[in-house]
Amino acid sequence: MKVGDLIKISDLPQGDNRETGLVLGFDMYAGTMGPVTRPGRAPERIVEVQWNDGSIGWILQTRTEVISESR
Repeated sequence: MKVGDLIKISDLPQGDNRETGLVLGFDMYAGTMGPVTRPGRAPERIVEVQWNDGSIGWILQTRTEVISESR
């Protein structure tokens, strides 16, 4: 997966309008529980996406599938 790829959510919640999107960037997320980071929690890769409804947001990479790769 890279910037410019078209992706879809692999586990789309019912009623969610975000089905597909364009990858804009990447980051890491360790998760928090209040103000303290969870001990022993390994960071996970997150993807910044511009969704088909025009919104921009972040999603765990493990929840996505590549539909079409950019060149």
